[in-house]
Amino acid sequence: KIKSDDAAAKQRKKVLEQMRKDTNDYYAKVSKIENDANKSEKQKQKELQKAQAAYVKKQYKDQLDANKKITSYVKQGANTQEKIYEQLVKKRGQLDMKDLKATQKAANQK
Repeated sequence: KIKSDDAAAKQRKKVLEQMRKDTNDYYAKVSKIENDANKSEKQKQKELQKAQAAYVKKQYKDQLDANKKITSYVKQGANTQEKIYEQLVKKRGQLDMKDLKATQKAANQK
């Protein structure tokens, strides 16, 4: 497994946990606002709209930040895979030449 894959998975999990916490906090706040008997319906609606706007803004920011980090980890993984592939291609050519020389040497000895 590649380190960047693990990092991307951990970041996704972290973001989802944060978003879940934010959602639970939002619904707790909404419930509190709706159950407040001391406020008029107009006041409640205003507070609910404000809470929703803040919630949406926070969710959007969390998702955007997560996407940036995950993209970074994926790029790291892709670069690592590309380097490994290039090394294999280089070594393959060397190994084939070694095999060819060994075969030629063995044939000359017979």
